[in-house]
Amino acid sequence: MRWSAVATNDPAMAARWYDPSPRNIAVACGPSGLLVLDDDTGTALADLCADRGRCLPQTFTVRTRKGLHHYFHQPEQPLGNGLGLLAGRGFDIRGGASTTSKYGGYVIAPGSRHETGAVYEAVDWDAEVVPLPGWIEHLLRVAPEPRAPGESRCTWERIRGVVAKLLEQHEGNRDNCLWWAACRFAEAVADGADEGALRVVLASTAERVGLTVWDAETKLNRALRAVAA
Repeated sequence: MRWSAVATNDPAMAARWYDPSPRNIAVACGPSGLLVLDDDTGTALADLCADRGRCLPQTFTVRTRKGLHHYFHQPEQPLGNGLGLLAGRGFDIRGGASTTSKYGGYVIAPGSRHETGAVYEAVDWDAEVVPLPGWIEHLLRVAPEPRAPGESRCTWERIRGVVAKLLEQHEGNRDNCLWWAACRFAEAVADGADEGALRVVLASTAERVGLTVWDAETKLNRALRAVAA
């Protein structure tokens, strides 16, 4: 059964689902009136605030396996899962209802356990969820500039060339070439390519040449920050 069809705010029902054995719990953002910035790097929101000359919002935050979930109350006109001008900045957005989903997105709640064994933990259980800052709302509502016809296809043709070059490298040069590839991938993200898809491609290619997913993620995160700067 789909999560959106069974989401509930009934504590008794939630307790029955959780018992007898511990299970992970998710928060449906739409019914909860929440918008969550899923910060995949752990520094994306801090980097964004620094770039914009803004203070880091002090709100309820959860540590994930590799990043942070920043919780906010939805604005008066709720936002969905769109990234707007935050595309390519290391975020996923989990928001309210949209044309494709009644409930919008969801996030794994603190106390849950990732398949790797990592536990989702609140940074501060006493912290309050604050309203989404207006300047972040503006960035999420503004659509990125349209791309020229065929530009996305050209971008992916370049990516295939980068992957081919990385696969050709000898062992001693693979790490340096992975950094070069990460920079090209970051440039593609800046050109409008799907960051999530590129992360999967770079990680799988790194593994094929004897490196690790961690190597690929670390270098791509550095490259994204460098390109953004």
